[in-house]
Amino acid sequence: METFIDLLVKRGHAAEPHVDQELERALIRLDVMLEALAAELQVEYFGPEVGLGAGANVYRLVVRAHEWDGLKQAWSARVCTALPHAGWRAAWTLHGASRLRKRIIVCCLPEFFHGYAQAILAAGKAHTNAGVRVLDLARRFRVERG
Repeated sequence: METFIDLLVKRGHAAEPHVDQELERALIRLDVMLEALAAELQVEYFGPEVGLGAGANVYRLVVRAHEWDGLKQAWSARVCTALPHAGWRAAWTLHGASRLRKRIIVCCLPEFFHGYAQAILAAGKAHTNAGVRVLDLARRFRVERG
């Protein structure tokens, strides 16, 4: 049986990932998983660009303590505004982004997990349960991309 990670790995290596209800559910599960991992690790990571077209550098995947829905800060992965004046303001969850941006996000997951794993290693947290999980995900996306 295919897991949501299997689906994300497979779609992430497609030229243009198909966005459907199955992918939507997988991104929701990924958001939940990353919230738990980020909260345990508390390691900031400023990941790949996920902007559209000429504005590719305007948005990035970022793991940090974000202010969300006017609530106190909570650790998670979000699509953030990368412009200097924006202060890494969280714009969307991964599953809350537009259909076009979701395609970019899914294609960036191998790079995202590789970079996040490197940040966790540099922070000395690779031995934690959450660190082991992220390193495993990084290997999984790298190995399965061929």
